[in-house]
Amino acid sequence: MQLQDHDYLEGLRNADNAVLRQLYDRFLPPVVRLVESNSGSRDDALDIFQEAVMVLYRKARQADFKLSSALSTYIYAICRNHWMKRLNKKSFSEVSIKDDGVYKSDEDFIQEMETQEKYRLFKNKLLKLGDDCRRILELFFKGVTMEKIASECGLSSVGYAKKRKFQCKEQLLSMIRADVRFDELKYQ
Repeated sequence: MQLQDHDYLEGLRNADNAVLRQLYDRFLPPVVRLVESNSGSRDDALDIFQEAVMVLYRKARQADFKLSSALSTYIYAICRNHWMKRLNKKSFSEVSIKDDGVYKSDEDFIQEMETQEKYRLFKNKLLKLGDDCRRILELFFKGVTMEKIASECGLSSVGYAKKRKFQCKEQLLSMIRADVRFDELKYQ
């Protein structure tokens, strides 16, 4: 049985060795790939992962700690951040992580993670809209003119297309605001 994020946190709080083994089995492989593809070894990855587990353990023991992302994202972000610091200490002035972009500071990395979380929330809610609203908004976000949107979506006029776009946008915003993640992300 695969544990949920809260099960891992509870297992860490209680020093449950079985949960710790499952944590390593589930979350270590992506970290090994990250480190090995960026000038490191499996041993380096194990060191970085151990550091991340210690950070997570300390955080999990705090009464006010609350995950604002998936546990896999949280652990990966810690590992990536620690690996970048380690590479920087080896005298790199700027570290390029393959396929992930270039980060110059912890703040850049944290901001990127927050941006990704906001995008995931947006995309999740966009996909839950009806087909007509989703199509109108996708075309609008691609910069398609209202005339073309009206034509492609079979709407009677440009005015009606604008009205539908507004209604769909309001529906999307309402769904986003109703999600529990919205309040957490709003203040980041």
